[in-house]
Amino acid sequence: MSKSPEHLSSHKPQSGRRARWVLPACVLLGLMSWAANSAPADELYLRDGFVLKGTAVPVQGLNLSTAKRNNTGPVPNTSYWMVDDGVRRFFVFRRQLAAPTEEIAELSGQVTYKPQQTRTGSGQTFSIVGAFSSVGPFDQFGRRTVSLPTSRGPVDVVQAITEMRPDYTQLSALNKSWDYAIDTDTLPPDVIQAIIQQSSNRDDLNERKVAVQFYLQAGMIPQAQHELSELASRAPELSEWCKEFELRINELIARRGINEIQRRREAGQHLLAYNYSRQFPEQGVSSGILRQARTIVEEYDAILAERERLLMLLDSLQAKLPMETAQRLHSLRVKLLDELHIENVTRLDPFFRSADDETLTPSERLALAYSGWLLGGANAILDLDATIELWDARFLVLEYLRTERNPGRDRELLDQLRAIEALTVERLSWMIPLMPMPFELTGLTPGVATEQVVPYAASDLDIRYTLMLPPEYDDQHHYPLLVVLRREGSSFEDELHWWAGDQGRPGWAQRRGYIVIAPHYCDEEATDFHGTFEEHEIVMRSIDHVRRRLRVDSDRIFLAGHGMGADACFDLGMSHPGEFAGVIPITGRIDKYCRAYWENAPNLSWYIVSGEKDRDTLENNAPILNNMMNRGQDVIVCDYKSRGFETYHEELERIFEWMRPVRRVPLSEVSRFEISTLRLFENRFHWMQARAIPKNLFPPVAWNTSRPRLPNRKLYKANFTPTGTIYLNHPGDETTLWLSPELFDFENRCRISANSRQVFNDYVTPSIEDMLTDLRERGDRERLFWARLDF
Repeated sequence: MSKSPEHLSSHKPQSGRRARWVLPACVLLGLMSWAANSAPADELYLRDGFVLKGTAVPVQGLNLSTAKRNNTGPVPNTSYWMVDDGVRRFFVFRRQLAAPTEEIAELSGQVTYKPQQTRTGSGQTFSIVGAFSSVGPFDQFGRRTVSLPTSRGPVDVVQAITEMRPDYTQLSALNKSWDYAIDTDTLPPDVIQAIIQQSSNRDDLNERKVAVQFYLQAGMIPQAQHELSELASRAPELSEWCKEFELRINELIARRGINEIQRRREAGQHLLAYNYSRQFPEQGVSSGILRQARTIVEEYDAILAERERLLMLLDSLQAKLPMETAQRLHSLRVKLLDELHIENVTRLDPFFRSADDETLTPSERLALAYSGWLLGGANAILDLDATIELWDARFLVLEYLRTERNPGRDRELLDQLRAIEALTVERLSWMIPLMPMPFELTGLTPGVATEQVVPYAASDLDIRYTLMLPPEYDDQHHYPLLVVLRREGSSFEDELHWWAGDQGRPGWAQRRGYIVIAPHYCDEEATDFHGTFEEHEIVMRSIDHVRRRLRVDSDRIFLAGHGMGADACFDLGMSHPGEFAGVIPITGRIDKYCRAYWENAPNLSWYIVSGEKDRDTLENNAPILNNMMNRGQDVIVCDYKSRGFETYHEELERIFEWMRPVRRVPLSEVSRFEISTLRLFENRFHWMQARAIPKNLFPPVAWNTSRPRLPNRKLYKANFTPTGTIYLNHPGDETTLWLSPELFDFENRCRISANSRQVFNDYVTPSIEDMLTDLRERGDRERLFWARLDF
């Protein structure tokens, strides 16, 4: 996957940006054919930097029915773009593009092999394709047998490779009527090698050169190196050509290595990144790439040197203080050094800069160090006594977060916090995101799946989830959280491993530094998602539990699943619009409640994967997706051509690349919202909660009828006006609001109207208790509320 460009635009590649292979115009012997791909390949740059590659054409909708709905007037409406890369089609709405798409970038000339295959008959056609019952291996001729379940029992289909390109491979059924493409990199390397060997004349040097180019275009570096080595030893006259390609291969390896090092740094895997950089090859690599690797090593070495400098400075300054003050700082010094991390050393910048400032006393300089550590460098103070008070406050805050439902101890801790003169709600809001986690990490090993049990007040509900940490987990790094929901016929741990792999074979979630949890949201034998309170509660309380104990970046929580787990993704994403950054349903259906909920989450990002022959999934989903995309929601639809109900493992790398820039919408952008709901338990949205709701307002929906009636149930409406007045409408008799500076200026009077009645008209005082109580309940450090109002 290419790295996102610095400037988002439709872009023609400049010389040197992408390798171009110009193939000789001749016809090779045997059954192999190759030529420059005549079809243009577009790069559509989306607003967040994500790139879609393939042949792009404007279309009128996701399918015929939505195209008809979108074109009721006399002027054709082509508001969608479809990008076809040979294997799959992507659909995006035009407003998601970063720039016009008139300019296109041609792909390099691509090698294509066409092995000869013999059909045994036209056979039946499959309109719907379910999950494979079994999949046999490819033989040396590029053929395999797959078994499909049908109403008449399993049907064996003999598939054969009929065209193999570096980017995708065409499969054709020899005994049925069914063709589709797969990504070439999903084929075993020995199968690719066998196809090349059988489809070309291995005694022809030109054809051996073409094989080198194919391997390089396909990203098969070891195979390209092996083929090049054989060619060089067999044909000394091609030594210059071989040297040129060897340089290209070395450069490609180096670029991949630098990209992987940068990704590991982003993932908080600094030891791996440091070691990779130190071992970076120096031979056959361009000076620019080598300079990047050396710079990374230098940056890490500089940070390590800063630690030694910090120790020296702290010791020398504390030696100049009175004995009593120096002793008070001893425990702070121990904690600071214990928490010091590659990613947080910048908190000490004001302290390091003060080294040459002779106007500052030792106590003031130490205050800069210890307060900068607590509050961030930009908020450091010069008062050492106030700094020590703030450290005392941090100890009390951590104790409060550890306390579980102990009213007496809560009051005691809160009274002590209120008595600390230096502590304000604003300083507490700076302190919380930088604090260590309140609980010690025990019994968890990165790369190993571990089951967790969530304490729950309602004893009849068993809440569990399976958890996996990424390599080098450290609570000083902020980790995205991936919540995965299993499909029917699979286990919770299976779904976890599909995304994360394990210790022996790290998957994409581990490589990209994601904490992954698989909530046990249903019975082990369940085959359908029902949208019950229990299912929702298990998922949402699992999220709260993990982020109270692990360093989760709450602005980067993603929901993903397969099959019925994908059905649940649609439901949960639309029902809890303020909790997730993005949702990735794979082979899921928009059904039941979602048909009334699709407007609830206008700021949520979606990456939706399906197969063209997976039941009627796209036809079922298209009307709602069409509505969402027309309203400007961030939606990418990825539809695999002529394929059915599969896991689509090959889409993983692209999904993780898509997730990189995606963040939860800021609270300031949800100052106004409208929410539809058909379930009583859905009563908290963004910054408002309703209680004391009459149960008779939520009669059960008759889902078993052919067309269940879904009333317009926009029961929750909220609006912060520019003047500071808040208008609320909801079905409850009681209301709770959570306020923060992102939404409200606490210097102003707050006026609140609930259900057409004024319920509040006064100034709101920020509260330490309100902030900490909500934090202890939800564990969301990225969205802190300064005050709570109940009326």
